[in-house]
Amino acid sequence: MIGAPHIVTDSDVSRGLEALALRLLGDASLWPELVTLNNLIPPYLTFDPIQAYGIPVATALVTTAISAGASSFPLSASVQQWQPGYTWVLAASTAAGLISESGSIKAYDGTTLTPVDPVQNAYPDGATALVYAPAPIGQPQVLMPGGVLYLPLQTGMASFVFSAGGQQTDVFGSDAQSPISFSEGDIATAAGPAVLAQRLRTAILTPQGSLPQSVGFGSRIHQVLGSPPASVRWATWVRQALMGLPEVAQVTDVSAVQAGDTLTVSAKVYVHTSAAPLLLQNESLTLPVTG
Repeated sequence: MIGAPHIVTDSDVSRGLEALALRLLGDASLWPELVTLNNLIPPYLTFDPIQAYGIPVATALVTTAISAGASSFPLSASVQQWQPGYTWVLAASTAAGLISESGSIKAYDGTTLTPVDPVQNAYPDGATALVYAPAPIGQPQVLMPGGVLYLPLQTGMASFVFSAGGQQTDVFGSDAQSPISFSEGDIATAAGPAVLAQRLRTAILTPQGSLPQSVGFGSRIHQVLGSPPASVRWATWVRQALMGLPEVAQVTDVSAVQAGDTLTVSAKVYVHTSAAPLLLQNESLTLPVTG
């Protein structure tokens, strides 16, 4: 279920989706929920409008510098395709790096474009302006600054999760194939070892090095697809995957046994906020490999 919208910022793109999940949901490992809910595809967040929206309907240059908070800005050419309801994009390379943002067009009179919402960043004379026709709702997307990211609905669903300073964070989902599971029409919560099992699945099924914002996250099983089970150091790789989760301080007593496409895992997992370990006992993980 969809909760509050969040407008993506330059900082969000620079820091990555895991940092955004940590700030908005309280847990960096919940980034797959943002991916699923918003139908995101890699690289998920970007400064590049072509990567986010594709080939623009029209492009032009802005004719004067734009101040942050500006309610309109002039363009260098009169382009018929700049229509109300279309998406505008501004992008420029500055001494501080690439800046960009997007929004909806409120009006365009042939010389000046008026956005629905004021411009967030300052842009130099000659910055690039692009326009895109409205995209079909629900299509796979990559978000850039100014885009809308929806958050999971969190209303009165308390669950035992790792806590700090008396604050608790709801953690959703326990299904092996999806980061979100449902119970009676609402998002279900998972607690304690079930949370770790969910995160372990995500870590095991994510190729290590595939996330530019967290190159150490994930496992190396993709390197041995089709190899005999005896050649895989499963216990070591499971421990590494668990140690890559931000709340985990130590992992001991790891057991990992592969049978075909199933990996059965047990371990004692110590988190930063508790002296007592959480126990994973005979968790069955479905893997994209065959023995």
